[in-house]
Amino acid sequence: MGGANSKLVDVDSNTKKIIKGIVKSTWNPDVVGMGKDGQNLDHNGIVVTDIKRI
Repeated sequence: MGGANSKLVDVDSNTKKIIKGIVKSTWNPDVVGMGKDGQNLDHNGIVVTDIKRI
């Protein structure tokens, strides 16, 4: 992922807060499993546990 010189870097707390907010506000359990890549999925929630920058 990203090549030999890539590394994972922590993001600052403000960036983490913003990204968590975006994920939370755009998560829609009504559409889980509708696409071909999501067949047989039935999640009703999502939890962001960590955010890294590549």
